[in-house]
Amino acid sequence: MNWKWTAAVSGTGLVATWLGAASTPNRTATVVPAATSTAVSPSAHDIEQQAAHLQAAMRAHAEYIAPVRNPFAFVRHAPRRVTTAAPAAAVEVAPTVVEPARPAIRLTGIATDVADGRTELTAILSTASDLMFLKEGESAGGYTVRTIDEHSVELVGPDGSITLLLGNPKSQIPNPKPQ
Repeated sequence: MNWKWTAAVSGTGLVATWLGAASTPNRTATVVPAATSTAVSPSAHDIEQQAAHLQAAMRAHAEYIAPVRNPFAFVRHAPRRVTTAAPAAAVEVAPTVVEPARPAIRLTGIATDVADGRTELTAILSTASDLMFLKEGESAGGYTVRTIDEHSVELVGPDGSITLLLGNPKSQIPNPKPQ
């Protein structure tokens, strides 16, 4: 189809719609008065009875029911009901030991360098935004390099905790010997 044929069909449809809408008689809406209500409003006594009934129903559902499903556990436990009738005696709870957060540092590799007949190891550490070359005793991001081994690096955190980063044995990058 070409554009002339499309325009002719669209125009004909538009004219037919306009003529059909113009020939429809106008209808006026008639307003029907609402029927008068014959219901008697409840008295104050009835309202008080309903309020007492609702309060009794709320007291019946006041006890806490633990959720049945735990999305973090693979075992399904029976629901436990906890009542709030009387406070329980104080029970001492042993403090939980919180493990310090692990650093967001990865051991990418270990470079070896021979200087004056002595081998120096350099840890290649990476974070989400940085690549660091650190030797023993140097620090970055609050962590200090304690020791560097051929396959691992020990970091000391700001709180004194020690973190061991293990590397791949193939990750050693020897520096070329000076010529």
